[in-house]
Amino acid sequence: GATEHFEITVEKEDLTSYDANNARTYILEDGDYYFTVGSDAHNAVNNILMAKGADESRMSGSGDAGLTYKWSNTSFDAETYSVSPVTGNPITNLFDNADLNKYEGAEDQQITYLTRNDWVGTFPQGPVSLRVTQAMWDDGLTHEESGRAALVEKYKELYWSDVTEAPEVGVSGTLSAIDFVDVPADDPTWLDLVDQIPYESMLNLVYNGAYQTAALPEISLPGTRESDGPTGFTKSLLGGSSGMAFTSEDVMAATFNPELVKEVGKCIGEDMLHAQSDNTVTLMAGIYAPGTNIHRTPYLGRHNEYYSEDGWLSGEICAAEVQGIRDRGMLAFVKHFALNDQEEGRYGISTWSNEQAIRELYLEGFEGAVRGGAMNVMSSFNRIGVVWAGAHHGLMTGILRDEWGMEGAAITDMSMNASWMDYRLGVLAGQDYWCGQKGSMGTLDGSEDDPAIATAVRNAVKHIVYGVTRTNVMNVGDATVVSITPWWQVTLYASTGVLAILTVLCALMAVRTGKKEKSAALDVSSKEEQK
Repeated sequence: GATEHFEITVEKEDLTSYDANNARTYILEDGDYYFTVGSDAHNAVNNILMAKGADESRMSGSGDAGLTYKWSNTSFDAETYSVSPVTGNPITNLFDNADLNKYEGAEDQQITYLTRNDWVGTFPQGPVSLRVTQAMWDDGLTHEESGRAALVEKYKELYWSDVTEAPEVGVSGTLSAIDFVDVPADDPTWLDLVDQIPYESMLNLVYNGAYQTAALPEISLPGTRESDGPTGFTKSLLGGSSGMAFTSEDVMAATFNPELVKEVGKCIGEDMLHAQSDNTVTLMAGIYAPGTNIHRTPYLGRHNEYYSEDGWLSGEICAAEVQGIRDRGMLAFVKHFALNDQEEGRYGISTWSNEQAIRELYLEGFEGAVRGGAMNVMSSFNRIGVVWAGAHHGLMTGILRDEWGMEGAAITDMSMNASWMDYRLGVLAGQDYWCGQKGSMGTLDGSEDDPAIATAVRNAVKHIVYGVTRTNVMNVGDATVVSITPWWQVTLYASTGVLAILTVLCALMAVRTGKKEKSAALDVSSKEEQK
């Protein structure tokens, strides 16, 4: 019979909704707001229905109106929440190009959104078929280099028109990364540090980010290794071993216990600290986790990597896990940013939605994670509308930087030969580096004199370097980082060279033998004719 008393505080900001059509920002509507406690979601709804005088005969189960609290908001507010509480920047529509009813490129194609105001009348009757218009092709679906080059010029005009000179990089300097471990991200001296890095090294960092960041001797920044998650740390792709396997994220969310989940994050970070290999000085510094897409349908395929169908709960629990991982000096790359809510055909698929759903459902978990301390995200394979997520300026800069104030770097999902994940479009939109290898996709080559692209590359490198300086790898202190070529790599290069020489010799011998055989055949033929 013991009784415990709890005081629950609800932030008004968490009661806002997004008005994409009129105010075009977050609003707090006037009216009655009900709060309750219950044994489960259905019981909680029944409590509120009883408090609102519902006909109990039409309810499934019963409720207790005494377990509810009503707060009445007397005035409509479209001002207070129209600016970011983190950055002070205005908040307005950024995803009209993902809404078929607003995107001009859809032409006459319109859809009916499901609404509680007319549940039966707006409930979908079957799949929606769309035709690809020329505008859709030009705005992001194009498979052609000429089309992507045209988009690059469009991005420069839209987002970089004020940049007229390429930065001077690779300059001589004495600044070291260790001097910046406590320097705020908005301090202008960060650019002095980054400008010491040659452009070629910058491109290597952007191009080749799969499971590592390269060392930068010019600023004495150590190299790092990253690993997969999210149900625990695994380095199976790199070292053939793993850390502890933890429960799936949906079970974490079901605990409703941020403190417990934070401890899980700490344990994952500990595993990473103890997984440093004896044969390398490159330290583990990040994990591609947690995942915080929503459980949109039961058929997603990776529900074990995501917390919930509730975006707000996902954000609260994800923030706690991230805080635990960060507590051990590791980076947490929250994934897959954003609207990656299916596995089948996710490579470049076009996801259509409206601004309200995107912000209130699909981005809510990521927002909670970033506000809770996440410095990094992993962008997704899919397109938002017709624009690849990593090249969507509204997502990668408008939301991530201008509204949420994220200071670290955004990496892509695995990008090997994924040509729609174009480097130029990505960096111009706010994508920082690619989880892959350059391969044949090096569209940034030769861009050092391009004002917009070179500046965007420098910004990306700053975000990457900033993140690394906030990890355990900086425990090396004021050390000098020296690039070395290990013995096995020297052996590999030598073997490759020997094999190349042998291949050339074999080819020459084959050609020479062929000529001899042909000459012999001609001699035989000539003798036959003489007879």
